[in-house]
Amino acid sequence: MDIGTGIFLGMALLGIITLYIATRDRWKWRKIVVRSSAGCCLFLLIVWGGVAATAAYQNRLVPIHGYQGLQVTDSKADVRFKKGEPTAVSEPIWAYAADDKTWDTVIVFKGEVIRAIFYEGTCTYCNALNGISIGTSYEAVIEKLGQPTMTSASKDGLYRLLSFKDTHMVLRMARGQVDAVGIYNPRVGPPEYTR
Repeated sequence: MDIGTGIFLGMALLGIITLYIATRDRWKWRKIVVRSSAGCCLFLLIVWGGVAATAAYQNRLVPIHGYQGLQVTDSKADVRFKKGEPTAVSEPIWAYAADDKTWDTVIVFKGEVIRAIFYEGTCTYCNALNGISIGTSYEAVIEKLGQPTMTSASKDGLYRLLSFKDTHMVLRMARGQVDAVGIYNPRVGPPEYTR
């Protein structure tokens, strides 16, 4: 507290004491204090409720329709226009590299429309969806999103795709944690590993 604030608060306290001394026999001070306290408590309760409601609203799970600058309704031509030529193509998968060693964005197509968009980069906190990012544990995913709508395992059993219908999210899990974060087109359905 600086000197100016101390002087102001001290003078305010002295003013209230002087007012009380001058009016204690004419004013109902007990009623004034009770009503003022109740008003302050009610105000603080309303503010706390507003803050809690805002936090709950911002942390709610929402369906996601776009990711990595793309919409799930985009066609191959739209993807080529927005992202340029893919770094690697192995139909039905297009991959875009962040550098020479790692993939950044992987797009899975079904025919001419997007089936899923994945982020496979190395950044563990980037591109989070509904609070889930690369490196999030399986337990934390289940706690945040609930049980997956569909689970698909790779042939060797090292990878699993977890799909969540309410949010249109699909997560690739490896070694008990999220390895890739993505969304899928609900009209086409979630991606699956082929058997």
